[in-house]
Amino acid sequence: MLKPDQKEIANAHLADVLSQVSVSDACMTSEDSRTELDSHANMAVVGSNCIIVHNTGKSAQVSPFTSDLGVLQNVPIVDVAIAYDCPVTGETTIFIISNALNVPGMENNLLPAFPNVRGRGTSK
Repeated sequence: MLKPDQKEIANAHLADVLSQVSVSDACMTSEDSRTELDSHANMAVVGSNCIIVHNTGKSAQVSPFTSDLGVLQNVPIVDVAIAYDCPVTGETTIFIISNALNVPGMENNLLPAFPNVRGRGTSK
């Protein structure tokens, strides 16, 4: 758990990273993308509509839900930022997703079901 002064430093660093990203640098390919819950996922998978804030340098071999699709080799594991625009208030919230599989060919992002996410300490 970070101490309050460490949180300020971390938030300032993240704000600095995000402020240096232009729309053309971001890996966004479409105006309308979705971030959906996937009850079968055991970790987050992000597609082309995100901003990579850190590449961990690690990768994974990913097996899909059916063997007909084959296995993805060397899928990068990254930390990303995604934006949520609330249709009611108009406010934008930035979500940081750590250790996500990066599959640029996907337009949508997939998150594990909330009990799984909560168990990782990302929700109260």
